[in-house]
Amino acid sequence: MNRRINLAVFASLSLAAVAACGGAPGELAASGNELRANPPEDPVDPESPPPRPPVIVDPPPPPAASAGDLVLDGVMRYYDSGTPTLGLQINVTNLGPGPAVGPSGRVNVAGQLLNASLHQYFGGTATAPNTVNPGEHGYIKVEVPASLMAPCTAYAVQIDIDHTMQGGGAQVFTNDSGNVSTVCRLTWNSPIDEVHLGHVPDPSVAGKTLFNIVSSFVSGRPDGMLCSGCHHSSSSYPYRPNVPPNGSAPIDPFLPASGNQTWICATNPWGPQFVNLPVSTYPHTVHLKEAVQKWISDGGIR
Repeated sequence: MNRRINLAVFASLSLAAVAACGGAPGELAASGNELRANPPEDPVDPESPPPRPPVIVDPPPPPAASAGDLVLDGVMRYYDSGTPTLGLQINVTNLGPGPAVGPSGRVNVAGQLLNASLHQYFGGTATAPNTVNPGEHGYIKVEVPASLMAPCTAYAVQIDIDHTMQGGGAQVFTNDSGNVSTVCRLTWNSPIDEVHLGHVPDPSVAGKTLFNIVSSFVSGRPDGMLCSGCHHSSSSYPYRPNVPPNGSAPIDPFLPASGNQTWICATNPWGPQFVNLPVSTYPHTVHLKEAVQKWISDGGIR
């Protein structure tokens, strides 16, 4: 009897506890002894990685236009062009991926705006006029007042003022300004370089002096041959002082070089003969003859 009463009381207390927790007696009968949780609407697979944000890839930039990029070489040469002005050549190199073309344009030299045109140097590969191909040397030609320039003097220069000779983007115009020197006089003892010759010299004479070449201390030829290979004590036209074949000795341009002839300042100096003798007969290279001619034109200074 007591056991039945206890069970009845326990059942009543259990129903009361369920009702106190928000449950109804009917729900208890329906659920039985099972405990279940309502599943989420989109269950997450614990073995799957979390979703990644989308990757946005910018399209590659368009390729740069194939156009020239002229840079100042640091030297310019001028000459008498037969007018009240002087012809001026501003040396440039095309660093761009394509040709630079400039039949007309403007430059600023020493504060003066001047009309200009682009030209390639001898040996350039361009077939069109006023064109300098990639990696090659050229010059911008202008006419300047005769009183504007002096030799071996630096001036402020800006090329391609109107952006007509180059193309491909604003960056090609950032190297168009600089201080550029006019060509210096080439003396017997000055190096044969761009500043003294007016353009990039051939490697056979670059950085050497006429004194060292003629004295046979170094070669001024691509084949390495010395002047004393032909002008020696056993030859028809030895230099003075006499040296054996391939020997060397200091040679002064104002002392007799061959026979009674000096290199300069004489009735029939050896220097002009050296320049004018045909290469087919005498192995005086074009590059060495050019250097001797420049030395003579600059006054034949020791």
